[in-house]
Amino acid sequence: MKSLIVGTAGHIDHGKSSLIRALTGTDPDRLKEEKERGITIDLGFAHMQLEDTQIGFVDVPGHERFVRNMLAGAGGIDAVLFVVAADESVMPQTREHLDICHLLGINRGIFVVTKIDMVDPNLLPLVADEIKETACRSTLENFPVVFVSNATGEGMETLRDSLRDLARQAMPRATQRVARLPIDRVFSLRGFGTVVTGTLYSGRLYREQAVEILPAGMLSRIRGLQTYGCDSEAATEGQRTAVNLQGVDKNQLSRGMTLTLPGAMRATRCIDANLFLVRNAGKPLRRGEVVKIHIGTQETLARATPLEGESLEPESWGAVQFRTQHPLCAWVGDRFIIRRVSPASTIGGGEILNPAARKRRRRDLGDLSTVVRLSQSQGTARLAEWILAKGYSSERVLTALSGYPAEYLAAHFSERSDLIVLGNRPCFYCACNFLQNLSQYLFQLVDDFQKANPLVPGMKKEELRSKTSSIPSEVFQHVLDRLRQEGRMASNGEFLSLAGKGLSLAPDDQRLIDHLERLLEESGVQPPSIKELLRSTDVDEKRGRNILFFLQQGNIAIKISEDFFIHRSHLEQIQLRLRQHFPPGSRFNVGQFKDLLGISRKHAIPFLEYFDRQRMTKRVGDLREVLQ
Repeated sequence: MKSLIVGTAGHIDHGKSSLIRALTGTDPDRLKEEKERGITIDLGFAHMQLEDTQIGFVDVPGHERFVRNMLAGAGGIDAVLFVVAADESVMPQTREHLDICHLLGINRGIFVVTKIDMVDPNLLPLVADEIKETACRSTLENFPVVFVSNATGEGMETLRDSLRDLARQAMPRATQRVARLPIDRVFSLRGFGTVVTGTLYSGRLYREQAVEILPAGMLSRIRGLQTYGCDSEAATEGQRTAVNLQGVDKNQLSRGMTLTLPGAMRATRCIDANLFLVRNAGKPLRRGEVVKIHIGTQETLARATPLEGESLEPESWGAVQFRTQHPLCAWVGDRFIIRRVSPASTIGGGEILNPAARKRRRRDLGDLSTVVRLSQSQGTARLAEWILAKGYSSERVLTALSGYPAEYLAAHFSERSDLIVLGNRPCFYCACNFLQNLSQYLFQLVDDFQKANPLVPGMKKEELRSKTSSIPSEVFQHVLDRLRQEGRMASNGEFLSLAGKGLSLAPDDQRLIDHLERLLEESGVQPPSIKELLRSTDVDEKRGRNILFFLQQGNIAIKISEDFFIHRSHLEQIQLRLRQHFPPGSRFNVGQFKDLLGISRKHAIPFLEYFDRQRMTKRVGDLREVLQ
């Protein structure tokens, strides 16, 4: 069975709730205060079945003080019953609600003229003309106009026929995105516990499924489900859904939170968006202005930063960044509304381009061409533009940005020639030009290092990685492997060098190498410290250490500690004498070791610590035990 969510809109006391009651037999006004005052304050819900379509109604307040509640219900609707009373025609909230529906992209619905029993029938065409004039150039301009009386029932059958037409046009939802339910009500039931309700924006929910509530990050499990008041094993995109949660207290939840699958969304406080400022905004939106932003059932204050100037003029589109006071949950492509704080009024709305934007400072507006390209694309094409701009992204990040599961992304990106898939799931998607630039960058880093350090066999992989620490290790490793496969780079243990570029010795270098090797050989088992060695030369410390490193790589000098190198022949002599005097399993102390070699404690301790690292000895209290 298909599902259709229909919302109401219109000025206060124009008969929205009475209309829903007449259609469904259910009173959407559930609060005691609403019944006493005769106006809708909060969201109300009802449903009916027409042919093979289940229609869920979301009744919203019309009073300007409760527009925030209206917005909480308007985000998830497929169509709208836009109500205008015949005796008052178009009123201020009529215009504001029309702006909201237009900005949310609602393009299916019916204009319902109510209270026709209270006016001269000759006035009805004038009311219809005023409605059409008001809706001109909006997404609502082609809506049919139906005349009804909630009191007498006149026109109700015509309205039901129009709803049947909407229902027939309703296509089964594709459920391409993962489950997402913006919470609009929270309550508890004795014997069941905490229950949340909302319109399931996307995906499916199942009993016993693990879920996450954001932005709090609370994990829970679905104990039970209801759709349109009936118990169900599953809920599908587009249905009004009640979810009984396990292990979550009612007081921990509130309207504006989002129920989704673990890891499927991320909370954000910085959003790049494409914003349209309506004519009724009255004045430009200026840099730094604080507004209230509404996304689904969420609302928070935000500071606006136009990205293409100091302000955005009414009746124009522009790229704007919002930094929010509280975290929001959003996907690429979500619709939003902004309102001025004082006086409270709807001034604009649009579409989210990047819910994970970096904060832009006043003098650092970044690459606006990227924002423009994002605004000109849709769906996975917009995600591809995002990858091309950033250079890479993981599957998990893309799902959190867009709600599209990994399989869906793979199907849409597999044929793109400008993207490359790295690794198995979870995989990375990389822009081809980014990989080429990174490859050249790494090549140049190694080349520069070898030119500056001709006595070193190459650049350590860890040092090269530190230069690109912001790039995922999978991407870094892929580029290195490709450089090796192309024959442009070679690896020797922990060192990376350009293919065909080994050690390059100048005549002066060879003389220094010979000099230091001779000093180490002459010093025996009590070698001079590194500083003492270098004092015998006229080179700077960095070059001297590079020469010692060269001797180490040639297995001529062995590094015992940060202070000492020893000639390999003398180290072998010490190891031989140690094995001869102390067989495996025997123990000795530092004094015995000093006496054996005739050395001071200054050398004995570094030698013993070196043997410990080589697993030749093991320290046991104040003694050393010979292992091999």
